[in-house]
Formats: sequence, structure tokens, C-alpha cells
Amino acid sequence: MDSTVPPAPHIVAAIGSQDHFWSLLSFGYAIAAAQHGKLTVLVVSPDDEPPEWLIIPAAYSHLDIEIVVEKGGDPAPHIIGYAQKHHPDLLLVAWRKTPGSDRYLLRGTLDSILRQAPCDIAVVRADPTFPETAFDKHPPLSILIPMAGGANAPLATELALALSPNATVTALRIAPEHTDTADFLEHQQQLARMTRQWADNPRLHAKTIRAESVAKGILAEAENYDITMLGATAEGIFDQILFGILPEKIGLKNPHTTVIVKRFDGSVGGAVERWWWRITHPLPVLSTEERVEVYKQIRRGSRPEIDFFVMIALASAIAALGLLLNSPAVIIGAMLVAPLMSAIMGMGLGSIQADVKLLELAGTATLRGVLLAIAVGVAAKLVVPTNGAPTAEILARTAPSLLDLGVAIFSGLAGAYALSRKNMSSSLPGVAIAAALVPPLATVGIGVAWLRWDIAGGALLLFLTNLVAIVAASGLVFFLLGFRPQRRKQRTRIFRRAVVSSAILLVLMVWVLGSLTLQSYRQNAQKRAIESALRKEVAAMGKNVVLEDWRIVGKTDDGIRLEVSVRAPIIPSHQNAVDLQEAVAADLGYPVALTLVSVRTTTLDPLVPPTPTP
Repeated sequence: MDSTVPPAPHIVAAIGSQDHFWSLLSFGYAIAAAQHGKLTVLVVSPDDEPPEWLIIPAAYSHLDIEIVVEKGGDPAPHIIGYAQKHHPDLLLVAWRKTPGSDRYLLRGTLDSILRQAPCDIAVVRADPTFPETAFDKHPPLSILIPMAGGANAPLATELALALSPNATVTALRIAPEHTDTADFLEHQQQLARMTRQWADNPRLHAKTIRAESVAKGILAEAENYDITMLGATAEGIFDQILFGILPEKIGLKNPHTTVIVKRFDGSVGGAVERWWWRITHPLPVLSTEERVEVYKQIRRGSRPEIDFFVMIALASAIAALGLLLNSPAVIIGAMLVAPLMSAIMGMGLGSIQADVKLLELAGTATLRGVLLAIAVGVAAKLVVPTNGAPTAEILARTAPSLLDLGVAIFSGLAGAYALSRKNMSSSLPGVAIAAALVPPLATVGIGVAWLRWDIAGGALLLFLTNLVAIVAASGLVFFLLGFRPQRRKQRTRIFRRAVVSSAILLVLMVWVLGSLTLQSYRQNAQKRAIESALRKEVAAMGKNVVLEDWRIVGKTDDGIRLEVSVRAPIIPSHQNAVDLQEAVAADLGYPVALTLVSVRTTTLDPLVPPTPTP
């Protein structure tokens, strides 16, 4: 028979301030004393001296309690370093809700500790005076432990039973509100299986209830208990960031003490998880009030009312005139006037919040705005007399590339962030200029009026690039700043479909624009090679022979047709044209059909009269 006695547990209470001291000390003492273990009180202080409030009650003197004071500012590195060096069995840290905010748990100091501490962790959210006396002297505690089969619930149960010898512990299972009798009995049986190892403990009771949602059911029950102790969810990093951890939501709304426990699984987060955290950690998380204000602002901008259409029409008219006049300044003015950016960002916010009404509102406004802008572009071309040749500003919007996709992505990121942060609103005009949404639509209208489908198609592709990139990028920013869908199956499904659709469209855009960019790169490389070969071979034709111009006029089965213009004092012979064609083909490495056009030049020097010729 194995008579090995397990080692006494080592509990570490990491105290951040006086507000955390009593609750963490009491929790740590109760758990360590119940198992005859050791308690370490770890304090990170600006100096090496323990704070005045760090006084251990005489009643705790029988327990092995060590006080460790480390000098420093940010407590996270010191707490993690101590845990990595001493490997405690349980680390206690405090979490208190910031007034006027519902910041996510995985932020700041707690985020670092939860991801890197190599031990079990319990996060305590309690009032500074809880408990009023030691746990074993308190009237019998009532502890609630919601159970859904997660890996951390057993740790929560063990800690709850060890916290006080007189405490009553209730294991709670939530069944859907409209569950029939058979399914309800199945939930009860599942809860019985989860608590089987504590079946002989008279202080543990099982309870199954029906509720509209898991969170609402837990919160309704938690009002009747002194402590609600939950296991951290075992979802992947994407779902944790997406929906927030359920225990965290309970802790934010539970009026009584909440303890969230996380069992150490042997890892400190995967590479992707750590990479993601390092990127998103510095970003702020908006409070509920801030998110509501941003939502209202974007919803107002997404509403297709008369002001929206008037501004779209005016911006499109300005853009069309600027394009026809080849005036960058006028086109920039149109970018500043156009209100289309808010509607497109409304699509991004609607996708993240799975808000079907906002999606429909923003989508409808965007579609109507697009059609109106194209119509104004057509009208402007029909009204304004031009020579029919596209200007440089028009042509610049007919050949989108991967660089345009990059500009659109960063514009969406900047625009969503500026909209969400009041102190960054001055950046919005710059974002509007960078996004350049209306000029491509006006170019589409001009191309349609000219029946130049190459111009219309290229400009439409540029706008679609901007649209897809801005929706995806703005949605990502809103997501990182704290916007979340309500955790309902329908909304979750809408969110996932929106994310998948955005990803597919982005990949499609990358493929299309990548192909066009590669094709353009090859064409430019070919033109550079032809230019270099022509200059070299034309120079070989004679000292005063100069390359004037050249263009590709067609393709042969395995080569190209060129028309080359030169300036020369004499008319080149047919053999000169043949030699030039063969030399250029040899330089390029493929057949060339060349037509040589010569412009005869005469050089006159006023100081040297020409010699008369008979």
C-alpha cells in the first residue's frame, strides 16, 4: 500500500495594494491552514520596505507565513518571476472592477500573470473588507460553483471545500429555459457524474435549474451566495477574445465575491496566443458608455437620410469635375466631403456585433450611395464637354494593385480607431483622403458615359478593394477595442459567417490584385527591356540617329510587334530596319516584328552657313 504523504501546499498571495490585502490574506490563510501548508505574502513596492498596512493578525501566527517584499513598479514581472523560481501550488491575485468600466479580465497585470505563471491561479474579486473575520469564524459560508464540464471546475470545488470547514458548497448546472423533462434529467445526471468524487461529502449539494442563458442563471443564483467560484473557460484564444470569458462576465455583474480559478496545464500559452497578446495588449478597451457612444455615432452616419444622399451627390460631382479637369486638389476636396466612410464602417461594426439591423442599414446606405455616385459621374461626363481622352487622374484609378489594398486596410484601421477614440477625431479628414472612396465611383460613371468598360471595370475593382478592406479592417479594430456580439447561437452564427466572408473576400481580392500586380510587373519589366534594347541598337545605327518613340502595336504567335520612331539626318535603308529588328530580337530573346518610322532632321548652325548644292 502506498503511504506516501503529499507535500504541504505552498500558497502565494500577490498583494497589489491595501485594498487587496485582507481578502487575499484571508483566502490564502484559509486554504493553506486547511491543508497544513505554507503561505507567502508577496508585495511589490517602490522601495524595499514593507508597507505600513502589511500586518499579519496574531490569530494567524500558528501558520508558516512568509512576507516577501520586492522592489519595483510593474508588479507582473516580479510576480511571474517569483512563481517561476519557487513554483507554488496556488497563486492568489486580486481583480477589482474599475468604476465606470467593464474592462476585460485579460488585460494589464492580470493578463501577463494568467498567461505566464507556471502554477494554479485564483483571481479574487471582493470588497476590501471581505471577509469581516476569518473564514472559520464567519457564519457558515455559502459557496456556489457553476459546472459545465470544464477542466477547471474540479479545482474550484477543491478550493471551495478547503476554504472553510463549515461552508456549504452548491454545484450548479444550468439547463436551457425550454428544456423538456427528459433533457432536464439528463442535465441532472451529468452534474451527478461531475461531482461523483465528492459524493460522500455532506457539505456539497447539487442543483440543476432552467434559465434563459447560462450567465443569467448563474447571476440569479449568485445573489443568494457569499462566494461564487468558477473555473476559467477552456476555450481557444480566439473565442476568449471574441466573447470574453463567461466567469469574467459573472464577476463583473455579481454583487458578491467572485473567485475565478485556472488550473496550470503545463504550458504558458502557445506561440500564436503569446504573439496575439503582445500585439493587442497595449490597446485600450472601451467602456460600455464609450461603446454606446461609438455605436450611436456610426449608426447615425449609416442612416440613409436625405443629408447622406445630398452629400454623396455633391462629393461625386466635385470628384467627377476634378477627374475631368485632372486636378488633384479638387479630387481631395471631394474625398473630404463624402460621408460614405461611416456607412462602410457601419458594416464592419455590424459584423462584429452580429447586429443584423445595423448591417442592413449600413449595407443599404452604402449600395444607394454607390449607385448615386456612379450616376452623378455619368451625368457630369455628359454635361461637361471634353476631348474624350482620359486624364492622368482617371487612368490612375483604373489599375488597382496590392498597394491599393494595403492603403485601404490601413485606412480602415485608422478610421475605426479614430472614430472610437474621442481625442483622435482630428485624424478623420486624413483618413478620408487616404481611403478615397468617391473618386473611383465617379471614374466608373465617366467610364460608363464613354463606353470605356476597361476604365469603368478597373475603377469599380478599386472601389470594391477599398470596400472589402475597410469593412474587414474596421471590424478588427472594433473587435480589439471591446465590441462583442451577445453570446446567442444566432448571433454567434452571424458573426462567424461575417468573419469567414470577410476573410474569403480579402483572399479573393489578394488573388485578383496579386495577379494584376504580377501582370503589371511583367509588362513593366518587358517595357524596360524593350526600351533598353532599342536605345542600344538605335545608337548603333549612327552617331546622329536618336530614338524618338516606340510602342507595342500587337502580338505575333511567339513575339511582339513594335512601331519605332527615330530621328536621323538621313533616311534609313530597308537593310537598316532589318538589322535593327534582328538586333532587338537577339537582345530580347524572342521574335520581334518591327516597323521603323524615320523623321529626317537637319542641323543648322547660324555661324556656319550651309554649302550650296547644285
